[in-house]
Amino acid sequence: MLALALALAAGPVDVRWTAPESCPSSRAVHEAVASNLARDDFGEALDGVRVEARAEPDSAGWRLRVEVQLPEGAVTRELTAATCEELAAAAGLIIAVALDPLRVQEVRPPPPPEPTPTPEVVAEPRVVAEPRVVAEPAREAESQSRPRFRFDLRAAGMLDAGTLSAVRGGAALDFGLVGAWFRADARVLYWAPRTVLPFEAAGVGARLQQGGAGARVCLKPELGAWEPSTCGGVEGGVAVGRGVGLEQPRTTALPWVSATAGLEVAWVSAASVGLFAGVDAQFHAVRPQVRLDGLGEAIRVAPVGARALAGVLFRMPR
Repeated sequence: MLALALALAAGPVDVRWTAPESCPSSRAVHEAVASNLARDDFGEALDGVRVEARAEPDSAGWRLRVEVQLPEGAVTRELTAATCEELAAAAGLIIAVALDPLRVQEVRPPPPPEPTPTPEVVAEPRVVAEPRVVAEPAREAESQSRPRFRFDLRAAGMLDAGTLSAVRGGAALDFGLVGAWFRADARVLYWAPRTVLPFEAAGVGARLQQGGAGARVCLKPELGAWEPSTCGGVEGGVAVGRGVGLEQPRTTALPWVSATAGLEVAWVSAASVGLFAGVDAQFHAVRPQVRLDGLGEAIRVAPVGARALAGVLFRMPR
């Protein structure tokens, strides 16, 4: 390691250069300081000034640390370079810049003020902004998050009145496609066996059970969680009739076709689980009839009937 004490023309400055032997000499640092100072009119301002510069290898190449002790306080600088020669030149510049404020300044009259330029007024073209249509944040977020189509799975119990001479019960299972303003359902229907005893003979009559499938379309507005609907559809299937109280009862399969029109209201929660209820008018186009030999007509489906449905629904996706 080498160390250098430099003396400037105006007074001694303690400059210590510490670096490996492969680095530039202390004279090179001295020359770099002198070339950057240019003149030495410091007077006694350099008294007590001490400068230390250290160069050492680093993972990125070479690292330099310069510390200049001035009367007002210390000035410290650090930098890195690829070669030690670059650091020696940089050390001369850093030391000169740190010492420069200590020069004895000449008293010179301040320069005359520059004339204030007259601002040039430039007329800018008028830009007319086009109107923007801003969607309401809540509706925009809801429309982006809601899928275009969803699916309903519905299970309901039902009561049928007017179709037969007695009230009967049944069940319905619907699978529907749900849009913004409509719902289209495919459904499976089943009515439990119902016995009718129209004859004077005790215990003699017929039993009818009915099953089938259908399709319907419902129009519905969007009212938050509530969905009132107006629906219409067609249904058809097979009715099975069997004599009751006879020695040799027979079983008969009969087709049936009906049209329906009704009202429904549903409530769907945020978890996409809900409840629904509705009423339908049934217009029976093809009506099953059960006749018993020797006794006459036991069961005949009426032209018009009514039914009430209520159940639960599951909507996918949420």
